[in-house]
Amino acid sequence: MTDRLLKDNKYEEGSIILAKANPETRLLIIKYLQRIYYCVEVDHPEEKQLAYFERELVSPYLLSQSLQFIPTNSMFLVEENFKVLNL
Repeated sequence: MTDRLLKDNKYEEGSIILAKANPETRLLIIKYLQRIYYCVEVDHPEEKQLAYFERELVSPYLLSQSLQFIPTNSMFLVEENFKVLNL
């Protein structure tokens, strides 16, 4: 193994992220070293540090970006500068 530090991290130190195994708990990255993220829970920073690989983490913004379908009673879609479309 080499002594040089790898800086190929996806998430920066100080970022808030989520673990895929427990997405309701927010984590704060306090250190990134040799492809391991060392984190603490945002709500309980006095607790012990947790270690995660990048594949075990997800950005909270990615979880909030989901498709939402809104049911409508209308059979028409009307938009400005477009014709009325019959669906």
